Amino acid sequence: MAKLNNITKIEAALRQLKTSIELFVNAGDTVSAYTLVRASEEVLDKICMHRGLERSAMHQGIEAMKISDERKMNIFKKLNAPKNYFKHADRDSEIELQWSDGVIEHFISDCISMYKRINGGINIPCELMAFSMLHRARNVDMYNESNMPEFDYNLEQIKEHIELEGLSKTYELAVVACITNNK
Repeated sequence: MAKLNNITKIEAALRQLKTSIELFVNAGDTVSAYTLVRASEEVLDKICMHRGLERSAMHQGIEAMKISDERKMNIFKKLNAPKNYFKHADRDSEIELQWSDGVIEHFISDCISMYKRINGGINIPCELMAFSMLHRARNVDMYNESNMPEFDYNLEQIKEHIELEGLSKTYELAVVACITNNK
């Protein structure tokens, strides 16, 4: 008989997020990486909502728009189309989807931010911290100096390492550095 396991929503979302990161940095299957990160995002966003914390960047951005609720729902529907397409086949089982996997990295980063808010910024797994460093190095223009004060590193050196060694190797080194610094 199979052993029954207990798991919280936060732990499930974290495991989905870690697996999505692993797939992304190792150039794994993009549909799986996307589906997992969006599942994690949905759970973390609802937990943030229930705890009165800032929600996902997508949710915050759309809610801040000065448009009708109907238009907001249409935007959510369009942005969630790939997520729903990959999970369901009730209405569109014969339709082919055109989508971009370029958003995966940003959904991962947003999930990491929500996870940090939920945990009060403590006990953040090294995989998440390492990915945050890489995301910041790859997307410098998205951040200002005060966004991630917990990192003390040279973004230019990380960017150069990514270009020379690739994302997967740089991520592995960042995880090792995080683990070493936390001992």
